[in-house]
Amino acid sequence: TIYMAYYTVSHLLQGGVLDGTGGGPLGILPEHLTREVWDHIFLGTAVGPDCAIPAENLAVLRNEFLYFYPMDLRVTGKDLIPNHLTYSLYNHCAIFPPELWPKAFRANGLLMLNHNKMSKSTGNFLTLEDAVGLYTADITRLICADAGDSLEDANFEEKAANAQLIKMHAELDWINSVLKAAPSFRDGPITEFADRAFSTCIDHAIHAAADAYDKMNFREALKVGYFELQAARDTYREMVRLSDVGPHRDVI
Repeated sequence: TIYMAYYTVSHLLQGGVLDGTGGGPLGILPEHLTREVWDHIFLGTAVGPDCAIPAENLAVLRNEFLYFYPMDLRVTGKDLIPNHLTYSLYNHCAIFPPELWPKAFRANGLLMLNHNKMSKSTGNFLTLEDAVGLYTADITRLICADAGDSLEDANFEEKAANAQLIKMHAELDWINSVLKAAPSFRDGPITEFADRAFSTCIDHAIHAAADAYDKMNFREALKVGYFELQAARDTYREMVRLSDVGPHRDVI
């Protein structure tokens, strides 16, 4: 449960090959990686004169580890709280100094598909690659964010993904129409109540979404930064239509 420490130097030892058969860019062999070497990489202890790895390569490994450690965040499923996450804390505390302990852990629920458990045997299964191919990366992110932030199992609903894909095309059409018509919009001082009210809604959405992102509450970020902002935009459009002043170029 400290294997994430190995991630920091694996590319230098395995050269991007999972089983390491091709060797790494530093030319280090498995038999060179003694307990003494690992203690130097992770703990900064000295190595003896018989170490097979040149000092300059040891420095590269040590610096690479210190660059990436401590880990800022470890994310995993709620089923691993009583084992993986707990023992990761224990082992980091036992081996590393406090400044190299994990800064944060995040646990999440499991992912369901269309309100049912994902299972290859039943055919109720969707890979990330398939989701992006079917619904685009943007819609996949949107539906995953909307699936929930808590330890409850999240649900990826394909009907919702299809609906949001259609709405996204409509949103893109609206954006293009606004860009095309922008030269005809009002400009100058922002004095109309509708302009000031919508500008306030935009400011609120920015701050509320940033706060939600900082707390990794992605559903809340989506709610305030996308859905509620769209609703405020639609209200603004209706207000300037009814007051017959039209939208302000800088606001819209």
